Amino acid sequence: MTGTFKLLAIGLMLLPFSVSSVYAAGTVGPAGPKGDKGATGAAGAKGATGATGAAGLKGDVGATGAIGPKGVAGATGAAGPKGDKGATGAAGKNGNSSPGPVYILGDIGPSGTGNIVFYVDGSGQHGLEAKRIDAAGGVHMDWGTAMTTAQAYGICLTPVLRTPNCWHLPTKSELALLWEQKNVVGGFANYSYWSSSEYDSSLAWLQNHVSGNQDYFSKYYTLPVRAVRAF
Repeated sequence: MTGTFKLLAIGLMLLPFSVSSVYAAGTVGPAGPKGDKGATGAAGAKGATGATGAAGLKGDVGATGAIGPKGVAGATGAAGPKGDKGATGAAGKNGNSSPGPVYILGDIGPSGTGNIVFYVDGSGQHGLEAKRIDAAGGVHMDWGTAMTTAQAYGICLTPVLRTPNCWHLPTKSELALLWEQKNVVGGFANYSYWSSSEYDSSLAWLQNHVSGNQDYFSKYYTLPVRAVRAF
């Protein structure tokens, strides 16, 4: 038996086809087992960003709101403090409470005819008057003589406002006022006139009745004189 199988085996080996070939020509055999799942492939590249869309239209401007109501008026402030009492006015010319006469530029002065008012204060009751003509008929004189001549027109009366109310050589400031009203008073020479104001012991102030300038000069120089009086 053993020998027979050996012969059979040898015979099979000598055949030109194998057993597997014979088997393939017959009925399809069962499918083999399913293979393992392959690895997941790499992710694809990111696509390009799309273009930005156009901007939308601007909306219409809203309507202006209505004006609000007017606010309530504030309360009235407190009254300010009462002012100080004003100064008492000057007494009248007669020394009583009745007002004195009122003067304006060019009036005849209170001392009488021939004297012209060339300055008045705010009340019109006080000011300065001047002689209508130069002292001593227009004779030129040195400063010392001019002082004496102007004072010789009359004695001093009761003091009013300024210094004693008497005729005198005008001060520097009074002479400037007199020059400003030279056409109102009249009778002046086109020359310089003495004032009673001293610059120093040897010089005194004068008023030029041509240029209107004031200057000082030696008291020994001779000039015309016009006396004035306060009232």
